[in-house]
Amino acid sequence: MNEQITGLARDAQTPWTTDEEAIEYTNDPKAFYLKRCKYFLSQVSLGTNNILVATYFLPAKINMKGPDNKPFPFIIVSETQDETKWQGRVGLLVAKGPLAWKSDDRVDFGGTNYEIGDWVCYDRQDGRQIAINQVHCRRLKDVDIWGKTDDPFLVY
Repeated sequence: MNEQITGLARDAQTPWTTDEEAIEYTNDPKAFYLKRCKYFLSQVSLGTNNILVATYFLPAKINMKGPDNKPFPFIIVSETQDETKWQGRVGLLVAKGPLAWKSDDRVDFGGTNYEIGDWVCYDRQDGRQIAINQVHCRRLKDVDIWGKTDDPFLVY
């Protein structure tokens, strides 16, 4: 039986459940999300210009650099992490419909296109929420995306 869990996101939750998964997520959230959502995404296709993004969740600990450029651990408390569900403004593009970022007579994207694996930026109130294997996701339209970044931590 497959261990994948899909359902509505009813409460804030971290995408990891163990300390090992927390480290894996902190080291490479993109790879973590793509692996976590792989089964679901192989079974579902999006229509029209719908897209699905995995909300960037602040890791439990990050390494910051001090004034002397020495790294030091910075702990992010769970209450701050929980706010990601409501305040998160960046997510990993994990799926897109066949018409996403295709210009038509109503919208001209000017050649803009985003690919699976891009960290995309959006307004926090946009999109429907869904949890995929404990990953908080939002279903959006292509027009809801206002940009992309290489570092999702900067957009929080």
